[in-house]
Amino acid sequence: MSVFSERELAYLRGERLLGRLATVGADGMPHVVPVGWSLDETGTLVEIGGRNGAAYNMIVAITVLWATHLYNPSTGVATATGVQGLGLLFGPLTGGILAETTSLTTALLGGAFIVAVTALLAPRVDLVHGQPD
Repeated sequence: MSVFSERELAYLRGERLLGRLATVGADGMPHVVPVGWSLDETGTLVEIGGRNGAAYNMIVAITVLWATHLYNPSTGVATATGVQGLGLLFGPLTGGILAETTSLTTALLGGAFIVAVTALLAPRVDLVHGQPD
């Protein structure tokens, strides 16, 4: 069973879209990057591709915010919806989830990574209006 509503699943299963991944670095500064994403087969995880900077932040701060934008041509307005949830970092050199104890050097040298964001513990919110979805 998916953690996303039917409406959210219909949107997420549409064409591949661009989203934003926001993390907080060790120095407390926000790090927001545009990312491509896809929904896994079960409809429970959003898989996000990325590179080094966010990989470092994901090891330091596991809670992430992932946002997508939906443009409505009839109104000419783009709205943003977001999911704040648990991010798990998967790396090519480790063959699985990178734990917090994993060598940072190994994680960064691994190059591309996948961040799986699950919304089991967090409500979706409309980032434009600040209302729960």
